[in-house]
Amino acid sequence: MSFVEYEGVATPEQCETIRGQGQVIADEIIQSAPENVIRFMPVSEMHTVCRHVPANLPTNKPARVVIYNGNYGIPCGGTHVRTLNEIGKIIIAKVKNKKGITKVSYRVEGIN
Repeated sequence: MSFVEYEGVATPEQCETIRGQGQVIADEIIQSAPENVIRFMPVSEMHTVCRHVPANLPTNKPARVVIYNGNYGIPCGGTHVRTLNEIGKIIIAKVKNKKGITKVSYRVEGIN
């Protein structure tokens, strides 16, 4: 199962709310089919489009940023779809806490 982790703890009730609201938002974004934009830029400029810029990125050359939904960027060198509706359906399976970390588990329908 795929997952993302966040620092912080949510109550069991908050975990269910996060799961439900996250599912609604994921469905809406995927259905709207925004196009992703790939840009190369100096690490020093990434803060203009990225909420988080990892400290371990090399600064001696431009790095790749994928910009989602026209306004949210993330440094990434992986493979990406051209439009988000190419993903299909994402199912947010569960949200749980462990040792001060909130873990959001998900799967892509038809893949995992």
